[in-house]
Amino acid sequence: MAQVCDFYRRQGVPSSFMIAPPLLPSDWTSVAANCGLTEGTQYTKLWCAAEAASAPTGVAFRQVV
Repeated sequence: MAQVCDFYRRQGVPSSFMIAPPLLPSDWTSVAANCGLTEGTQYTKLWCAAEAASAPTGVAFRQVV
């Protein structure tokens, strides 16, 4: 994690990580602290079969193969 953070900092790019909570290592609190990472916005992804999804007016779904 430190190598990834250092890479982005050297590039002058603010870094952002999205890691699913069940995948965080048991020592995440210390890893995050050592890298200077803080918790930000949390997202929830929802999904359904594409055939069951409805699109807002003017938006179309298409299958990507």
